[in-house]
Amino acid sequence: MEKERLWRSKIFELGNSFNRLGSTMDLARKHDSTEWLMDKITRALDTQRKLF
Repeated sequence: MEKERLWRSKIFELGNSFNRLGSTMDLARKHDSTEWLMDKITRALDTQRKLF
């Protein structure tokens, strides 16, 4: 019984680790997307300033 409980807790820990990794990867993708968008906005604003 004790081995089964230990085994289940290890699987639960593994699942939590996997979920944290997924969250970290999502944050990294969002960060990259944000940087891309900010660069695009900055370039567009620079272009507009040159026109006026």
